[in-house]
Formats: sequence, C-alpha cells, structure tokens
Amino acid sequence: MKGSWCCAAVVMVLASPGLWAIPNSVFGGIAQAESPLNGTDLTGSLFAAMEGGGDLPGQWIGEGRVGTAEISHLLARPKVFGEEVVILRAVRRKDALERIEATFADAGSYFGYFDEEIPDGLSQKEAGEEMQRRMAEKQARFATHYEDTLERVRRSLAGMADREEPKIQRIGKGRMLRAEVEEWRKGDLVMRLFAAEQRLIRVLVFRSDAMTRDWMDGDFVDENDRDKERRLAATVRKEADGALRVEGLVPIPQGYRPISTSKLTHP
Repeated sequence: MKGSWCCAAVVMVLASPGLWAIPNSVFGGIAQAESPLNGTDLTGSLFAAMEGGGDLPGQWIGEGRVGTAEISHLLARPKVFGEEVVILRAVRRKDALERIEATFADAGSYFGYFDEEIPDGLSQKEAGEEMQRRMAEKQARFATHYEDTLERVRRSLAGMADREEPKIQRIGKGRMLRAEVEEWRKGDLVMRLFAAEQRLIRVLVFRSDAMTRDWMDGDFVDENDRDKERRLAATVRKEADGALRVEGLVPIPQGYRPISTSKLTHP
C-alpha cells in the first residue's frame, strides 16, 4: 500500500494554501496575458459572484479537479482588496462557485529559478559570492514587499468586515499541518487570511456554511483511514520503468521534466 500514499496530498491540496504550489507554466501565461482586467480592482464583482449576484469576469483557465471540485485561475493580473494579486483562483463544485482564492505574495514565483548571468572572468569562489550577494539583495526586497503587502491586505480586510478585529482560528491537525489563520466576516461571507512567514500571503473568500477547519477537501473529510487507503490505492499504477502514475490526475507542465536514471547512458 506504500504507493497509495504518494497521492494522499491530492485530496488536501484543494484546501491547503501552504501546499498548493503554483506551476511556472501558470505564472507564464498570467504574466504575458494582455487582459483588459489587468490592474482593475475586482473586489466588488467577486463578492457579487460569491453572493449569487453575477458571473465571474474575464477568461478563466481550468487547472484540474479534486473530488467534485473544479479549479481554475483568471488569465489576468487584477487587484483584489486594492492590492495586485499574483494569481486569482476560483473553486466550483457542481457548477456552483464555492470559493475565491487571491494570492498576494508568493516566494516561489518571486524568486523562481536563479538564472541571472554571472560576469565572465570570476573565479568559482568569486562567482559564488556574487550569487550570494544578489540573492541576499533579492531576499531583502521580498521581505519588505511581504511585510508591506500583508499590512495593506489586513487593513483592507478590516475596513470591509462587519468587525474590525479578526478571529484567530487553527486549521489542520498534527504538528506539520497545523496553522493559524485570521478570519473576518462580511455578512454571510468569510474572509480567511493565510500568511506563511516570508513565503505566502493568500485570502480565501467563501460562504460561512462552507467553512471547514480541515485541509482535507470536503468530499473526503469524513472518510475513515481504511476507505481512504482503498480509494487511493486503486488510482495508482506502476509503469514498466518503475514510475508511479496516479490515474485521473492530470499533471501541469512546469518547464523541466526529470528523467529516470535508467534511461541515462554512461561512458
């Protein structure tokens, strides 16, 4: 059954801000998109859609499915709560909008791959020191960006909410998955702020009747361990080269694909 655990994260990814990685292919499309929504504040439209008063604006690109939930992202760089987003996602279940997720800072997208050219003529030691200097400067810029963005997002959420002070909630179980989030209410909607220190700032907007304190997707949260293991094991297939494949899980290309060492030729 060991192979079954390789896809255990699939049912958690939908709800977990910290685990949901954003592929480079997604960021590339958003960065290059010449959308009329770029720079436009969509807060009002998003809240109206969550309350059942309209459709989401713009072009949305499907990313995949978890259980009965469909995930997509907006092909644009708008603002939400007055702040420019890195990526704006929507989660629909059975054709109904369940949640909006706005990411405002993401260390992975900010730093990306270190592909800057190092000046010619440097020794290996000098080149290493130059890379460290550049990375330290970039880390300092991101730290400032992170703190400034977090302060503005918090201020905006407090200004929109029914009460200015948020409620601190604990999400997840176990030492590795526990996290604290800040929640504000606006009518029947909940605005949940997840801020992973110097890594991620994300706000989830959902209806209070869809609130959960678990990372697990709602389709699987009540499953017992035996049923969960049986379901996951049934989706795993072992290829001839030893690679494990999860049926029904469509991978998103990220630019580079590792190859099995068995396929490498050696002199």
